Amino acid sequence: MRQKTFHIKFMGDDWKLILQSDAAFSRSHPEPESADATALTDFSAKKIWFRASEFTLYHVIHELIHARFGYNCLDEASLSHDQMEEIFAKYMGEHGESHLKTSKGIFRKMASHAEKMVG
Repeated sequence: MRQKTFHIKFMGDDWKLILQSDAAFSRSHPEPESADATALTDFSAKKIWFRASEFTLYHVIHELIHARFGYNCLDEASLSHDQMEEIFAKYMGEHGESHLKTSKGIFRKMASHAEKMVG
């Protein structure tokens, strides 16, 4: 299984970012709903898996948003579109620059490993 695990501190917690080859990603996530996934976040396990062949800055930013909003239990809340939009806008206004800086740092750290797995 080709994979590399990175450890980060995010929101005060230890998270594992797992970069996997396509074969390893498919074996780790055999569920039909995961077949086309490029990345997956498991908030309770504090893990994010990335498919190396699809690894981009966009996916790092995207998955960290899932991780961040997990701290607010938003996946379990029944919020309207307008409420979610307001929460996201407030988050980006207050923390967007920091979120992008963190995401870019993670991307730079992992990108060369993704290229090696694919190439």
